[in-house]
Amino acid sequence: MTEPTLADLEPGKVSYHQSSLPLWSVFDGPDPALSFIAACHSRDPHCEDLKALLAEPQTVKLALEEQQVVCHVERPPTKHSNVRDVAVRPITNLQRAVNMAAKFNCPESIRLLLNFAAQTCNVELRDLVDRTIIVAVIESGQAQTFNPLVTAYPPALSLNLGDRGLPLDFALDQNHLNIVTVLLEHGVDIRSTTKPFRRSRWSDSRLFLGVDVYGTQLSELLIEQGFPVAGSGALHHAAEGGRTVAMQFLIERGAGLDDDMPANGIQGNENERKLLASWTPMHAAASKRQLDAMALLRSSGARDDILDAQSRTPQDVLNQSERTLDDLKSLPSIYASTRGMWEVLLGDDLALSMTEAALAEDVKSLQELLADPKTIALALKEQHTIYSRDGPRADKPMPEGWSHVSAMPYTNLSRILTLAAINGKAEAVTLLLSFAKKKCKLKLSSLVDRMFIVPIARARQTAVFDAVVAAYPETVRLNLGHWGYMLDLVVNFRNWDMVATVLEHGVDPHGLTKNRRPRGSYPSSWLCWAAGARGTRLMEVLVSKQSLPVKESGALHRCSEIGALDTMQFLLDHGADVDEILSEEGITSQKKALHASWTPLHFAASRGQVEAMELLRSKGAKEDVRDLDGRTAAESLELHEQAGKDE
Repeated sequence: MTEPTLADLEPGKVSYHQSSLPLWSVFDGPDPALSFIAACHSRDPHCEDLKALLAEPQTVKLALEEQQVVCHVERPPTKHSNVRDVAVRPITNLQRAVNMAAKFNCPESIRLLLNFAAQTCNVELRDLVDRTIIVAVIESGQAQTFNPLVTAYPPALSLNLGDRGLPLDFALDQNHLNIVTVLLEHGVDIRSTTKPFRRSRWSDSRLFLGVDVYGTQLSELLIEQGFPVAGSGALHHAAEGGRTVAMQFLIERGAGLDDDMPANGIQGNENERKLLASWTPMHAAASKRQLDAMALLRSSGARDDILDAQSRTPQDVLNQSERTLDDLKSLPSIYASTRGMWEVLLGDDLALSMTEAALAEDVKSLQELLADPKTIALALKEQHTIYSRDGPRADKPMPEGWSHVSAMPYTNLSRILTLAAINGKAEAVTLLLSFAKKKCKLKLSSLVDRMFIVPIARARQTAVFDAVVAAYPETVRLNLGHWGYMLDLVVNFRNWDMVATVLEHGVDPHGLTKNRRPRGSYPSSWLCWAAGARGTRLMEVLVSKQSLPVKESGALHRCSEIGALDTMQFLLDHGADVDEILSEEGITSQKKALHASWTPLHFAASRGQVEAMELLRSKGAKEDVRDLDGRTAAESLELHEQAGKDE
């Protein structure tokens, strides 16, 4: 299918087509404002490039020039298709720029562009800050971008958004309370909504909105607008949700610690209203097992002996709210628990004998268990497993021994395999992976994933990592999401033995995709990194298997500096120049000019590595070379030793 051209478009009108072009791009032909548009959504928070462009006289003409632009994009018909239905209409480059800045959440660009439009281009801001941009910004919850839009053009605060109502209606409907906060800060009255308003089960008072977000800014604005704290149900609502920051704020503003609620202000049927009307905030917290909220209320002076309509204290409510297996969610969720990482969240470990054998690395017992046909069903049975645990937090105090944990269903096999791996039980891991593949008929890709491999790398369990790679060689090429690929992960954790394992399996050392990439020579080349590894394994892989050149790598210089004698000997055996002086262009250290005048002998002397100096001299290193400061290596050694004495 051929895409239409400008000849197919009707001047001044919206037309509809199919295209793979992204939103706000020029529909056909070159984009003469490309640099202008790019500067509007730059990552530079100070927008220096945009400021420079807006200062140029010719930018006015460019900004006001109209082009046929993709102004609306439908979803593609299938997830594998790039072609979508699009709307195209004439739009000025200035309007494109404002929309692109909003799309990429660039508030400073928005401010500069609107100021440029009003003061330099004499453009009416109502033509730029229209329904399209306001809807898009609210829908994506971009409060930082929304603020400069309504600051520059206050009528946008009450702009008619069609069936979405007013901006306040739409922000509430989208549950973007950060946008609601901006609207209230600009003087919008919360009572001005025109759409049905969502309610808390505790009260129809809108003060409960302020406890739905972290912090207290929205609550403060609502109180300023005249919403009373007493009788609002806000403390009950916050306690039920465990929002301790909001609770502390409400308590300081006079919320009653032991207040109940009038039944006519509570949502639900008659029995529910009667029960909830007898609850204090402590009961509300207990009903959802919000232990941190209960602790805060108790420390603030709340009573825990008040009975509800069913003659229960808050502790009685807490005891009756003990979770059962039926309460657990199938997706990853947060719970309160006293248990540790990779333990079963609730109930007994149904595979306890297998767990104990793996953690003790009792190979004989584990082999006997895995040989039992009944173990297959037990291994594949799912139990909710804790895979993340929060540390202590000032804003979420917990009773002693308790913490917030994340848990989700895991098979017993996956859970035990992870426990064995992070505890360094390499032989048990090998047995379990073999069992998974041969007896359970599982693809190892279903077990060896990001959740399994990242803790191993973080715990520096090299023997386990090697065992996993031996069982499943594709481990070395795993895509680990935001961690990048496997090579990125192990380089990030500086696990040089794991790096060597990955490279030994044929992964290209130039394949790093994340920020930590080798560059130049000293001290940030691949071979300089290898200098810091224990032994010569990584260096051997890089030089002998990956054929990375020793010359101009800075490796001998780095090894001399840290006194890695065995690695120095390896490099000298593989052609390293004992008197090499590196090019300043490739050096990334702060003292690049000085380091560009140093031989390996100078590097060794600068850190007092006497044995490294002796090794270099035995290989014929010149001792009369002077550096940028006019010092020989011997004089640098004296300077280092004197500095040590002065300390």
